[in-house]
Amino acid sequence: MTDEQKNWSVNDYADFWRYEFGVNVIPADTKNKRPKVEWKQFQHKAIPVELHNFWIKEDMFKDGMMIIAGQVWHDQRKKGLFLNCLDLDNELAIQEFCKINGQQMALNLVADTGQFIIEQHVDDPTRAHIFVWSDKRPFKKKISNSGDNVPRIEVKGEGNDSLVSVTPSPHTNGSNYEFVGDWHLAVIEPKIHNQIEEHINTICENYGIEYLNGDANANKYYNPVLRNQGPIRKGERHNRILSYANSLIIRNHKTTNKDTIYEYLKVYNNNPKEVEEPLEESELKQIFNDAWDNITTKSTSSIQEQKQQESETDNDSDNEPMTYEDWNKTVIEKYENLKNVSDENFRGLWESLEFELSVKCIWYFSK
Repeated sequence: MTDEQKNWSVNDYADFWRYEFGVNVIPADTKNKRPKVEWKQFQHKAIPVELHNFWIKEDMFKDGMMIIAGQVWHDQRKKGLFLNCLDLDNELAIQEFCKINGQQMALNLVADTGQFIIEQHVDDPTRAHIFVWSDKRPFKKKISNSGDNVPRIEVKGEGNDSLVSVTPSPHTNGSNYEFVGDWHLAVIEPKIHNQIEEHINTICENYGIEYLNGDANANKYYNPVLRNQGPIRKGERHNRILSYANSLIIRNHKTTNKDTIYEYLKVYNNNPKEVEEPLEESELKQIFNDAWDNITTKSTSSIQEQKQQESETDNDSDNEPMTYEDWNKTVIEKYENLKNVSDENFRGLWESLEFELSVKCIWYFSK
């Protein structure tokens, strides 16, 4: 914070976000994450200066402010640019973002490069907002993932539902947001970083999280069940690589040919970060073939059984409308049956499979 900024009022900051960053800024009760005004009509158009000045006159920014991430409206020098916000919600997300060309950097050092605008609230250094300029388009929206074993990253930039609480607003935990490092240059002379969207996508791919690609093929050989357990050691290679092969085949066998999937398994087996000493190819091939036969056979038979059940149901003229109680009971039975099948045939895979199904599938239960 500069000496000049130490004397700024909240209204000075509201002007700063509007005229220096160029984005729409609205009054908010940021401790309760609540905007004070109707704002959705300004997701894709500029807030009139008369309305902005009225909010200042009425001291409506006293409890905080939010910006609408996305298009720049109020600074001709930045015309055609977009301000994107990366909301990093845990320490792992910060670490992954600050990993540059394989080298880990501290967040304050990244801030001091003048490439980005970074803010945090001092009571929680495991979270941060990173503001990034782009010129081709805003970054694709992404909601944050849950869990401490994955980087929780939210991306806002498309305007739609892209409110961000900003400096000097109070956070829900009590402390105020503050700028970090040498951010001034990134405001005065904005650096365009369209490639950061791909950087986020790469991080997501490494953790099996869908983002730009929108399907599981974004990372063909990721297995969240095995991640963070360390390299596989002798004595446990067969079972753990079998579990990995099961996951790999389940994820990809409907869209990718057998030989290509096997190549993914070979990459995994030969990666010293994953397997301390790789299995001989003959054993690896046998594991893969057993897993392939087991999964594809069961997949085919399950489809046939399902079709038969649906056919029998459709031919039953005495069916009565299903009650909610019956429907709920059916859902639970199907869930428990699926879990039992997974535990019986693909030991250790249920946690991963359940997560994928909950995110990617729209369930349909027939009567």
